[in-house]
Amino acid sequence: MRLSKFIHPSILASLVFGFSSLALATPWSELEAGQVVRLKNDLLLEGALHLPKGSTFALNRISTIDMILVESLEMNLFPCTETLASKRVPMTMMDADIGFEMVPGCNTTFYLELKDYYRESPFDRADP
Repeated sequence: MRLSKFIHPSILASLVFGFSSLALATPWSELEAGQVVRLKNDLLLEGALHLPKGSTFALNRISTIDMILVESLEMNLFPCTETLASKRVPMTMMDADIGFEMVPGCNTTFYLELKDYYRESPFDRADP
């Protein structure tokens, strides 16, 4: 029995694309060293940095800072353009629970409170 007999093709397409985009959403808990991820939306830090949706990061290392209950995720932004290569962004809060910093060489670190470990991250997997 074909599903298209019961569901209009445009609705079926919406369901397929909707579910496939949901499948790509990555919670913080599923990020692992060695993964390549992309920003789901623009990252705009007032006056400091604008990274467009789709910016790609290679996740190098995840570590926990037990004293303050924070997880740090060290990533490299690529491609590392000449403009970004010399960029330094001091620790800045993206929202109430997520911090971000960038040092020259496109090395970035995201800081996440452990209570938000299972929350949705700002990333999609680059290679599902």
